[in-house]
Amino acid sequence: MNYILQFNFETGDASCKYYQVYVVIKSEERPDFETIEDSISSYFESSSRDEDLEYDDNVEEIMNESGLEWNFMRDDVPKSELIHSLWI
Repeated sequence: MNYILQFNFETGDASCKYYQVYVVIKSEERPDFETIEDSISSYFESSSRDEDLEYDDNVEEIMNESGLEWNFMRDDVPKSELIHSLWI
C-alpha cells in the first residue's frame, strides 16, 4: 500500500509562504506518523544538523533515518490509502 506524506515548510518569503515536498511511503501497515513527527522535531533541534540544506535534502535525511521504504513523489500521484500533512 502507498501512503503519501506531505511536508509543508514555512519559507518566511511573502511571495511563497510554503514549500511542499511529497514522499510516498510503501508499507503493508499504516506508518506511525506520530513517530515520524517526533523524528522531525528531533532532527530540527539537533545541533549537528546542517542549517543550509535545501528542503528536499532535509526531507531525504529525515526519511532515510525513518527506516521506511519511501521515494519522492515527482510527477504522478499513485493510488494511496491516505495523505498525511506535516506543517514545519
